[in-house]
Amino acid sequence: MEEEFRQLGQALKAKRVEKNLTLKDVKNGISIGESVLASIEEGTLGERLAAVYVQGFIKQYATFLGIQEEAIKKSYPHIFQQPSKKHDFSYGIGTLEMRVIPHKGEGKFKSLFIKILGIGAFLLLTGYIIWFFELVY
Repeated sequence: MEEEFRQLGQALKAKRVEKNLTLKDVKNGISIGESVLASIEEGTLGERLAAVYVQGFIKQYATFLGIQEEAIKKSYPHIFQQPSKKHDFSYGIGTLEMRVIPHKGEGKFKSLFIKILGIGAFLLLTGYIIWFFELVY
């Protein structure tokens, strides 16, 4: 697999050089950092990032250079295989569960504090309104 990354990187670099583009030109065209592009060309990006990012960056780079996405996938199938490991997340985006479970009794204290604060604000406002109308009339 590492050899495949290296070969793909060399192919992309050759295509970039053939088109007379610098890494900066490519960076400006697709908004991927020069260090990431250099890692793709060196074949070391797979060591730095998760497979989904590597695949996306390579597809974007290849498309920018005018290489068909399907051609890249056929030539380097191991790079574009979907990861077999599925992650089971019990929380996060799309769930209503809290990441941090409050300590026992902590939620009750916050709830009671908010109620007392609300009642205090109500009484303060009521007292101000009564005082204001006594001054006016």
